[in-house]
Amino acid sequence: MDITHYNKFGSNIVTSKLIDGLRKAGIYACVYSKESDYAVSKTEDLKNAMVYLVGGSTVAINQDDDKYTISKAGWGDYIQSYFADQINVLNMAVEGKSSKSFINEANYKNVFANITEGDYLLIQFGTDDINKNNAENYTEPNGDKETEGSFKYYLYNYYIKPALDKKAIPIIVSPCAISKFNTDKKATDVYKDYINAIKELATETGAYYINLNDILKDNYTTIGKDKSELYHSKIKGATTPTIELSEFGAMEVSKTLLKQLGFSSATLKDYINTSLLNNVDYVEKGEFVVNALKLIDDDDKFIYSGDNFDDISDGKTYTEAVGKAKQLGIVKKGINNTFKPENEIRPSEVIEIVENILSLKNKRNKFNFKAFSNLNGEKITKEQEIYILTKLLEALQK
Repeated sequence: MDITHYNKFGSNIVTSKLIDGLRKAGIYACVYSKESDYAVSKTEDLKNAMVYLVGGSTVAINQDDDKYTISKAGWGDYIQSYFADQINVLNMAVEGKSSKSFINEANYKNVFANITEGDYLLIQFGTDDINKNNAENYTEPNGDKETEGSFKYYLYNYYIKPALDKKAIPIIVSPCAISKFNTDKKATDVYKDYINAIKELATETGAYYINLNDILKDNYTTIGKDKSELYHSKIKGATTPTIELSEFGAMEVSKTLLKQLGFSSATLKDYINTSLLNNVDYVEKGEFVVNALKLIDDDDKFIYSGDNFDDISDGKTYTEAVGKAKQLGIVKKGINNTFKPENEIRPSEVIEIVENILSLKNKRNKFNFKAFSNLNGEKITKEQEIYILTKLLEALQK
């Protein structure tokens, strides 16, 4: 079906009907084939509603932990900012919990004590269900919703059915893919059996379903192992990332989830600020310096003297970092002793800062300069910044 010649509103309707028809037929392959460009305004006629999030490690609010070199985060931290004011998101997910163990949490009881007609329940489990060595968490991926102990049994009886009984709207979200590749350099599908169970359950119950796993898995295969690792946290000294999301990964997953929600006929899509969702974030000079200086231990030991560029005022988030970077020779002054910290940073400036940090720490021979091939154009995206800083951190730790 050609939907490219409809106007935005008509295209959105046709796509929604097509996707819903495929969903009812049990076909999910096209759910993420196109992105909707239908921007929904924050109108006052939209009803107020709560969005409750339940799940485990990839959803839960980030808990600070100094054992990580790349911090972990949950996508539930980020989706509120893309919704209209009428929507309030309550992230009730608990790190390390499965569909089985979460029901013993106070958060579970609070959700179903408060959820009401017209509210939404986003459900993501599977990440913590898969470990057979953890009896508290493990659920059997096979078996139907009447089979006690199965993944379907817990999803239906403890989440979908209670939500429907309260006239709330359940939306099942598949587990996130992990950065693990086979010999053909394709991202592996470790949650296949759990995802099949979710697809079947969505067809049986009519619940909405978002296949994050396949979207991320295909993206990981496209961008390769190196870049896919940016989506996941990493423990100090580890050579491979965890199954948990990094802050960057959580942010990207939240946007991917909401874009896919825009294809469905779920009314929650009408609350999404699509213009903001599709906005590309570019990195400013001051912001990059702040993040880069966090990677070197001199940042904690070096005393900021107050000497700075003439266009750096006190009290800014970047004031001290830029001053330290100037004193350490990491950044150079521009015309008339200016730095222009709120200008978008150029690739050449990123390369200069990274090279100066490497020289300062005597680590130039440890850095893979091919990483700079990722920089092109006149600006730096957040993804490019994270990639470069990750490679810099790896070099500094060698």
